[in-house]
Amino acid sequence: SISSSKSVVCAVTRTDDSGFLFRDCTCSTCIEHPGSTDVDTFAEFMVDCQVLKFGDFVTKSGRKTPFFVNTGFYRTGAQLRRLGQYYAEAVNNKFGLDFDVLFGPAYKGIPLSVAATIAISEKYGQDIRYCSNRKEVKDHGDKGILLGSPINDGDRVVIIEDVTTAGTSIEETLPIIKAQG
Repeated sequence: SISSSKSVVCAVTRTDDSGFLFRDCTCSTCIEHPGSTDVDTFAEFMVDCQVLKFGDFVTKSGRKTPFFVNTGFYRTGAQLRRLGQYYAEAVNNKFGLDFDVLFGPAYKGIPLSVAATIAISEKYGQDIRYCSNRKEVKDHGDKGILLGSPINDGDRVVIIEDVTTAGTSIEETLPIIKAQG
């Protein structure tokens, strides 16, 4: 058991002026948003995958932190399958499955949205679409800024992230989502 795992805390859910619902963390395992998955189990999974590390770190936003999460260290099919199951459960526990698109911002949100969408299909029998953005607009082949499903007018979109500290990627992504459909 990891004693420091009890310090894992999510930011609160918030809604912006246009009614978009945000949850700055999709885990169902933290102190603030408990789900059926045990926090120690999820934290141990992250440590085993070398995703969660303890020490002295500085985040992209310049904040000092005693731990660092790098979801790029999920590297095998088995790890991604299990991660998808955690995210699927968290999304279902927090939002239910009454939405159309699971959106994962580039870059690390791409495999998260794919793995979670697969897990939602397997675990709950719901055929949710996934979508992600590119960091740059592609001008050849499949042109555009989106990967996966298009976002249509009226679609209900849930955004998932690996880690949100300052909310920068969500602030960058929201205009892209709003411009669709």
